[in-house]
Amino acid sequence: MNHDQATSLRNLAGNTPTKVNMEDLGGTRIIAITSGKGGVGKTNTAANLAFLAATHGYRVLVIDADLGLGNMDIVMGVTSRFHVGDVLRGNCSLQEALTQGPGGILILPGGSGLDEIARISDEQLMSILKSATSLNDFDLIIIDTGAGISDTILSFLLASPEAIVVTTPEPTAFSDAYAVIKYLVTKHNRKDLMLLVNMVRNASEGQQIHMKMNIMLKRFIKSEIRYAGAVVEDDMLRKCIRKQQLLSEAFPASSATKSYQTVFQRLFGQQSELTRSAPRGSFSDFFKRLVQVRRA
Repeated sequence: MNHDQATSLRNLAGNTPTKVNMEDLGGTRIIAITSGKGGVGKTNTAANLAFLAATHGYRVLVIDADLGLGNMDIVMGVTSRFHVGDVLRGNCSLQEALTQGPGGILILPGGSGLDEIARISDEQLMSILKSATSLNDFDLIIIDTGAGISDTILSFLLASPEAIVVTTPEPTAFSDAYAVIKYLVTKHNRKDLMLLVNMVRNASEGQQIHMKMNIMLKRFIKSEIRYAGAVVEDDMLRKCIRKQQLLSEAFPASSATKSYQTVFQRLFGQQSELTRSAPRGSFSDFFKRLVQVRRA
């Protein structure tokens, strides 16, 4: 994508196509995607769900909030010029920090600027919120956090009305996911968490892992987590990573893409309970909460 294309896209951010055959419940749905450990496919999950939403007519913003390790631009096959830190330092506007991804997705790289959010002045905050007005028309914001529970990761999770915890059947990934869920439930009373099981052999294995997680949660903290679905292990995904291609775009008939499509329908389908019960907000609401959490 050249500079003129990026500029045109940023100017038209609020005028992209409306949702196709989807129930418009109003407001922006904001979902953080996290994990207990790295290497479980969190970023690929965020990228592919964002792409599928875009193909259904959703206006999508992806925030790469994996401090220091963010590779959303690599997964999407794009190059980012600016990040949030540049916005906070006055090097660019919020709109100029956006990069176009596949399907018309807009990407906001976090970069080193995430640590600076807590130190912005009220004047800076008001300036950013004023410039963020054009970002309030998004239908969906997906936030790709880092793995584990650092202060930065926790800030994004607490600022997001919904969160998906990604795990795999591998014991250490499961154990780390349980630790994250337990912390969010017991320390912050989160009731809006969902579990996505990646790299499964089949759909049944994903359901079994979800059941196992809920058994542990009910036993030890008297809580449960909703099921976002499962994604099967697929060699095509590894090929896409090496070629910096997005699986759902490059191989729409692959097994993993079909899994992502099933997860998408569970999360965003008109008849889905996860759709009907989902809270709505705006980018401005999210950014204000993020600053408040970081300052606390």
